[in-house]
Amino acid sequence: MPTPAHSSILALPYVVLMLFFASPGLLWSQNVMNPEKLVSSGSGMTSDSDLHAFETDLITSVFVENGQVKLTQGPWFDAGVVLLPSVEPEPEDVQVEVTSSGGLTIVYRAIDLQTMEPEIFVHSSLGGLPTNSVNLSSNDFADISPKLTFRRDLAGRFVAWEVADGGGPPQVMLSSNLQTGVTVAEGEAPAIALGSDGSVHLSYIRLGELIYRVGSSGTLSPEMTIDTGASISDLQIEVGDDGVVHLLYLRSGELVYRNGSSSSGFGPTMVVVGASGAATEPLALLQSPFPLSVLYLREGEVMRRVASATGFLPEEALTATPGINESGLAASIDPLGFLHVQYLRNQDLYYANDVPAPVAAFSVSPDAGEAPLEVQFTDESAGYVSAWLWDFGDGHQSIASSPLHVYSTAGTFTVSLLVYGAGESDDWVEVGLIEVEEPSNRIWVPDVGVLQGQPGFQLPVLADHDQELQGYQLAIGWDVGQIELQEALLTNTIVSSITPEFVSFSFFDEQDRSYLTLGLVVDIQPPFDGRTVPPGSAQRLLNLAFDVPSSAPPGLEIEVGPVTSYGSPPISNVFTVSGLSVIPVIDSGIVTILVMTFPPPFLFLRGDVDLSFSLNLTDCIALLGFLFNGGAAPVCYDAADLNDSGAIDVSDPIYILNFLFIGGNPPAYPFPGSGLDPTPDDLGDC
Repeated sequence: MPTPAHSSILALPYVVLMLFFASPGLLWSQNVMNPEKLVSSGSGMTSDSDLHAFETDLITSVFVENGQVKLTQGPWFDAGVVLLPSVEPEPEDVQVEVTSSGGLTIVYRAIDLQTMEPEIFVHSSLGGLPTNSVNLSSNDFADISPKLTFRRDLAGRFVAWEVADGGGPPQVMLSSNLQTGVTVAEGEAPAIALGSDGSVHLSYIRLGELIYRVGSSGTLSPEMTIDTGASISDLQIEVGDDGVVHLLYLRSGELVYRNGSSSSGFGPTMVVVGASGAATEPLALLQSPFPLSVLYLREGEVMRRVASATGFLPEEALTATPGINESGLAASIDPLGFLHVQYLRNQDLYYANDVPAPVAAFSVSPDAGEAPLEVQFTDESAGYVSAWLWDFGDGHQSIASSPLHVYSTAGTFTVSLLVYGAGESDDWVEVGLIEVEEPSNRIWVPDVGVLQGQPGFQLPVLADHDQELQGYQLAIGWDVGQIELQEALLTNTIVSSITPEFVSFSFFDEQDRSYLTLGLVVDIQPPFDGRTVPPGSAQRLLNLAFDVPSSAPPGLEIEVGPVTSYGSPPISNVFTVSGLSVIPVIDSGIVTILVMTFPPPFLFLRGDVDLSFSLNLTDCIALLGFLFNGGAAPVCYDAADLNDSGAIDVSDPIYILNFLFIGGNPPAYPFPGSGLDPTPDDLGDC
């Protein structure tokens, strides 16, 4: 996760901050915010707003538009706007907080339709949209300046506000846990914050004096005068996890800051912006463990200063719109320390943040190899990233940050990564990045079609391997009920002429599946003569002779093929090469039951060129005569296509000779029993 800017911690005694004093005419930095987004409808009728950054990617915004309180969520702000129920007329001073459980608390000032006086209302929910409003003030006087506070790790929610009781001094009201408020002091313009220990920190103004109090267990401490003898307004208060209280306010045109506590006292006043800077609408923002940020408006722009161990860092301009004034400033710092700010411009609401935009990048290892190829994808994106979408180019995707993916088939694959963060996105595409070759070692069963009632079709178990085999073991399974295994045969396989010295079959029946295992060693007894199975492709290791009942339903698909392991001890599919085990890729085949038509389709034997129902030298001579001496064409071209290549050429008679006389691989299916061609081609039907 990227480190947010301004990561130093302010939690220092106030005497440290005394070392630095701000002066008017500070340097304006380059705009540090990302491009702004329009939050409201753009009708030019927005009058007030607030936002809460619960997470970097979960921003809740409330605002008043056309006299209605509306709510939306960002930073995308594209999910529409929800009108809160039962909002009273003329809402102002809207504020929002979000609890750790997803609940909402929205406080605002509006006109009570019974008293026709401004009152303080709250909408609250434990999750989802808030319920109807509740009047917290419930009196016949004007209630103004509400301030809402809570901590996500604490249960309490507090609201403080000012009430003018008609002729008497203004009163400070306090509501605990959204109950009807009570009077706590004479004063105005209160500010409130919660400490990490659940203590309530309250500050307010009375007759030019700045008052501070702290409360716990339902009791407020005696008043402590923090500042006096000046025009004080726009009071802000924050409390750090270390217990340090931060006060920010306007005093006689200057924006000033103090910190301290009720036990150790408060340090001297520090000027953040001098009177000539004309700062307005100040905000104090504190999110542990990051330093205090001070935001304000100056000359119509949003400005920021961030506290450090020696004072405040130079002023930064967060907007740059000469001749157009921003107003209605609201801001929040998310748990990662990023700033989220919104403001009004020409009575439309805008949002911006300083979250580093995501920039997609990644690495892979390895980028080439045989199937199945396991590839580790590592995210190397820059900026803030909260979500990932990988496309591996083979029809599979992942939302993990750095996924491990297995390519099961050969090919060249383009990989893309799309990253999201804080309302922005970026993608990176690598064309042809992954090269996957066919596996050198593989065991599989081909897909075939069979007829209802077809007896004795022999389904081959085939293998590719690139080294000489001393032996192999197989574990084969198939769905029971519609085809019946008659026998497992090593005749007419690659080992027929080798005569292996150890062969062991086992057969098992389960409820839904049947299995067989085979262990085969070519040369196990002395004298050892070094016999092996030569390397090759599509070599036939075993023939499975099945019968198909005439009652088998057409269209039924039956899976037959190697399984990962079976039996006790478990037998898996393994090649033995130079005394070591080589694990091949395994693939099952599908036996499909076809409808028996009349007349029935012709079942041919691969290699039976002369239709003698056997394969011998005569078939080779007939095929050579057809190819080179003008002999008769085969009645069944598929039978003459020994390697099932889809064509008839000189390789086919050579294939017959290799099989018959030098122990070569048997012909492709159907062999040694008759059947249908499993692969489409242009040779025509038999």
